[in-house]
Amino acid sequence: MVISTFLFVTVIFTELYQNSSDSPSISVIYFTASIAFFITGLIAVYFFTYICSSFTNEKRLYVLQSSYDGIKEQLAVQLNNFEKISKIRHDTKNHLQNAQLLLSQGHYDTAGNLVAEMIEETDNIRLDYCALTGNDIIDAAITVKSAICKSRGIEFNLICERLPQINISEIDLSSLISNILDNAVTAAEKTDAPRVILKIFVRGEYLNIISENTYSNIIKKRDEGKLTTFFTTKCNSNEHGFGTRIIGEIAQKYDGACVYEYENGIFKMNVMINFSMSRAICEQI
Repeated sequence: MVISTFLFVTVIFTELYQNSSDSPSISVIYFTASIAFFITGLIAVYFFTYICSSFTNEKRLYVLQSSYDGIKEQLAVQLNNFEKISKIRHDTKNHLQNAQLLLSQGHYDTAGNLVAEMIEETDNIRLDYCALTGNDIIDAAITVKSAICKSRGIEFNLICERLPQINISEIDLSSLISNILDNAVTAAEKTDAPRVILKIFVRGEYLNIISENTYSNIIKKRDEGKLTTFFTTKCNSNEHGFGTRIIGEIAQKYDGACVYEYENGIFKMNVMINFSMSRAICEQI
């Protein structure tokens, strides 16, 4: 747009200058106007570049902040589990001694109940979610987000199959899974029966990532060409709302697509990424 404007004004100046008199004052005016317009164009280009750079930095900051928040919540869950384990380890010796005494006195039912309660207490401790996709990046992202779901009382279910080697940029893959689950968790936690379901499988040359979650808010979306984004429901909308945009951009980058469905309180997102296209991009990199 800026270059086209430059060319248009240049043509006008050329025509006017050819038809003008040879007066030095007229030449000075044309020269001054040309320099002023040139400087104005440089300023416009600078601000366009600055705005684009700022937007890119905001997206990167959003991804980093999301990862940081996820790790922080997971660490809080792990710390709580560590405290429970420390308490159990401290009491286990005493419980075993009491059980041994009860058995020696013939109180088998009481000893059995004591042991059963010990087993139940240890079963309630879950250090992390054991994701078994076979991809370290996907497993790590799911582990973090499943810990967040647990800490917020959100039911989380994973349905997946063993994945082949995925030639997708690690930062893209991490950002894709994290943003899909972030959006699902944010929407689900505002419902009475929060639930998130993640399905991951391969069909042909496409990696399919399907998330389903409960939601209660009114969904507002906008179409930007082939990219569909959704308005954030958070108060500070200037700092959020990048999630669906990032997901869509990554899908388009690998010749894929995003399909959204939402009705009866269930929001469903299906992200498809082309394997052959991902290999070509990785080879170029």
